Amino acid sequence: MSKGKTGSAKSALKALGSYSEEILKAFLQANGRIEDVPENDALIQVLRKHRMIWRLDDADSYQIRNVVTRLLDHITESHRRHSAHEHIAGQWVYLQDRFDAYRIAINNGLVEDRRNLEDEIPERILELIEDIRQAATGFNQYVTSEFAYINNLELRIRENDRVLRRAHALNVLFDSFSITEMAELSIGEPFLEKLLQKHLPGALEKSRKDLGHALFQLRKLLSRLQEEQKMVRLLSTFEAVYANNPGFMPDIEDVDFSRCPDSINAAAPFLIGGYADLLDPDGENVLSDLANGLRRDKSEDRAPDSPRVPIDMSQEPDREVMQPDSIQEAISQLIVMVTEEGMSVGAKHARTVMDLEIDLPSWLQMISTDVSALPEELRRAIKMEYRGVHDERYPDNMYVNDVILRPVHAS
Repeated sequence: MSKGKTGSAKSALKALGSYSEEILKAFLQANGRIEDVPENDALIQVLRKHRMIWRLDDADSYQIRNVVTRLLDHITESHRRHSAHEHIAGQWVYLQDRFDAYRIAINNGLVEDRRNLEDEIPERILELIEDIRQAATGFNQYVTSEFAYINNLELRIRENDRVLRRAHALNVLFDSFSITEMAELSIGEPFLEKLLQKHLPGALEKSRKDLGHALFQLRKLLSRLQEEQKMVRLLSTFEAVYANNPGFMPDIEDVDFSRCPDSINAAAPFLIGGYADLLDPDGENVLSDLANGLRRDKSEDRAPDSPRVPIDMSQEPDREVMQPDSIQEAISQLIVMVTEEGMSVGAKHARTVMDLEIDLPSWLQMISTDVSALPEELRRAIKMEYRGVHDERYPDNMYVNDVILRPVHAS
């Protein structure tokens, strides 16, 4: 390597070290986004110099490039596991050591050590699977009890929020167990392939579903508790006023709208609909009278039967040729580029390059639906990454503005 290239590489590594805290914060908390604000000017200038960030539009935020993202994903993997659930992460680290020892025993012909490891590894994996299941189903008790063991509403909301953060951390842990990693650990060893590519992935998938259900119910419960908190504060306000003035009666004319509670300003309209109660005898009588009033003697209006005329079907009707859908063809081209050519493509950029006449939300939705509907073998060869902005109130929810399709071997 020439001296110039070496100096450029050292400068790039120095830039990563100088701004390591800002880069890690963007990677772990902002999904790789760096806002184009004055306080980030120095960081953006250095990263642009070494081509470590990109953006398509001047109005968009900068995005850390994939080559840097893969490095950060690798070096923070252990941190993400331990911060999510230290016990399960520790078990997985120990198992990785056992896998290495098992390969050494095979390569060196250590029969007794190999036999001992073949007895120990399945037991350890079964313990890991059981811990994963218990960790996922442990949140169901909070969903069932709805934190009724806590009397104070504000403390109940805080506990709900804390449990949600724990559940989200456990979800991060489950995502860190990748199929690619397990395949690499078990490659060439049928004994390990069965454990790591069948039993453990199956337990992780089941636990993901259980945890997802618990997360959904906990978010619903948190939203309901927060609404109850607003109502309690409103009632407490009226109660405090009444305590000082026993003759107080709430009147909309006395409300100061500059300091009006949200519960009054955001009142939703009542939707009123009428339905007939068929089990009510009075209602049945009313419906009978109504039906009798609408009844007509159809015998008077009945027209005589007209003679049947055979229809000549000797000539085949003209066939309409359906033109192929340009949007579907474009999606098929993207899938071929990912699965057969091994390329990573971004849906937002592809829409611009292909000059497609479709709005961005519909385009992203069609790509996500079509890829999810692919045959299982082809679906596993594609990894979808969603880019967007996380909701401020519910960080697990994201406003998606781009979908990146990657081949699994390149993820």
